[in-house]
Amino acid sequence: MAVVNIKSTAVQNADAAVQSLNPVHLSGAKKYSIVGNAAIAAADDDGSVMRLARVHSSWRITGIKIFNDAIAAGAWGLTLYRIAAEGGAAVAAGIYATAFDAATVHPTGLETAFAVRTIDKIGQQVWQDAGLTADPNLWYDLGFTLTTAGTAAGKVAWEIEYIAGSS
Repeated sequence: MAVVNIKSTAVQNADAAVQSLNPVHLSGAKKYSIVGNAAIAAADDDGSVMRLARVHSSWRITGIKIFNDAIAAGAWGLTLYRIAAEGGAAVAAGIYATAFDAATVHPTGLETAFAVRTIDKIGQQVWQDAGLTADPNLWYDLGFTLTTAGTAAGKVAWEIEYIAGSS
């Protein structure tokens, strides 16, 4: 095997004779977070939706950590929805998680930002994660769809980390 020197795109851009600026959402941006919590009732049915946070199509989601009590037999998919004023329909079902195990207690949080998307997609913005061909410059709700309702009540909390900005 040979010794090689590998440069990321950001370093290649900086080293180029004619330097290219890296997009702010990929290099040198501030990271923000949204936190919240909610109570889940034992009687919530399959298909129920719990909207966690409003996210913008231009953001780059860097982490989604979910904390929860044991909500027996529960499984949830993390879905992107249009906001209520625009009808509230699902845009990308299971965008970050398809079967989050709510039956298992996650007191230190479970990272779900890459439960579905692969690590080579780390630089993508929300619109790209949703499979869109261009940034629609819209606000969306990120939320859980209960694919299997729990059989016990419990609490869920979340922290969503993101880089704000456009490409």
